[in-house]
Amino acid sequence: LKLARRRAANVKSALISGSVASIDPELSMAHARRKRMFFHWIETVGNFCVLGNVVLMFAFAEYNGHMAGLQHEIEQSTQWPDLGMFFFVMQRVFCLVFILELGVYVAMNRTSHFYTHYHGWEKINIIDALVVAWLALDLFIVSPIMSKD
Repeated sequence: LKLARRRAANVKSALISGSVASIDPELSMAHARRKRMFFHWIETVGNFCVLGNVVLMFAFAEYNGHMAGLQHEIEQSTQWPDLGMFFFVMQRVFCLVFILELGVYVAMNRTSHFYTHYHGWEKINIIDALVVAWLALDLFIVSPIMSKD
């Protein structure tokens, strides 16, 4: 009876704290495996988004160069269609995906995403968070203010 009460208390405390390891070691291994698979999927999507964003930045730079050439009458023909709205929307879509990716990592790992006892400060994750914050600040706050002038 004491063992059953202790097990029920462990289950209750594990459910409250979110820890599966104290309930059943096999469940904790399955939980860790699902978590790794989920992180792998999120990381793969994030990597493809980074690659897509790099391609978008190159195309945007080429488009801006072409438009500047037309404005200064260096180029006569317009080889590019008007893609201003496309680049505007896609920059914000990629920014939202990066914010979502960072949010998922922080929600799943909490403070261990930035600091672990084994490795200390996770510098690359801190840099990633700063870059995402800078991108969001630039796209959603600074750019609208600057474009009104």
